[in-house]
Amino acid sequence: VPAYSSGRSPLGLDFLNETAPLLRALDGSLARLRDHARGLRGALRIGATPSAITPLLAPAIAAFRAEHPEVILTLHDDVAETLAEMVADDRLDLAIAGRARTSPELVQTEIAADPFGLACAVDHPLAHSAQVHLADIDPRQLIHLGTGTGSSRLLATHPGLPEALKSGPLRCHSTIAQLCLVRAGLGVALLPRNAVMLFNDPQITFLPVADLVLERKLYCLRAAHRTASPVATKFEHHFRKRLARDAMAP
Repeated sequence: VPAYSSGRSPLGLDFLNETAPLLRALDGSLARLRDHARGLRGALRIGATPSAITPLLAPAIAAFRAEHPEVILTLHDDVAETLAEMVADDRLDLAIAGRARTSPELVQTEIAADPFGLACAVDHPLAHSAQVHLADIDPRQLIHLGTGTGSSRLLATHPGLPEALKSGPLRCHSTIAQLCLVRAGLGVALLPRNAVMLFNDPQITFLPVADLVLERKLYCLRAAHRTASPVATKFEHHFRKRLARDAMAP
């Protein structure tokens, strides 16, 4: 205000003094509005299958938060079908997961591929094999995922997998439960590599299966008929930049 006092009438000075707080508040509101439009503030809701968090999402989240610390970021982990529903219903801005069932409400863009192999405890006899084949896996020891998951559907429909290995009496609701049983020595499981390495547990090992050619593909799920928010667009930029960097790494 003093900068404008020279040559002003007392009435004008009174007006400036009275309105200065209002003008400062208005200026602050406009600045916050500009920041929000640029994606510097606000909220971001991300969904992910658990096995995608550490290798794919965590580095992008770290880079994004370093640049935009005021954004409230919420991460929701679940199976692909649930995440797809949440994206379509505007409960999530985007999700990283296996492919969900085809829906006109979703755009699913492939971003990565994860090979299947065998998860077993480090003291399991197969853990010391030079090479593992499907015939080496005892169907009675196989721990399965529930039929509602993407991984279980991939295995069930894979023509190269023997029928005896597609289903069994021991099933789990989640990959975490599977890994807990594998760790406890109750059996083995066919899983994508990143799922097996979810916690880098030294008591669990991942073994490629020589005659199993199967990948779980990961997708970025976005709403088909809803414009992405500025903050979601910025995060997706960070995420794709990280993917490109990993693809170029030796």
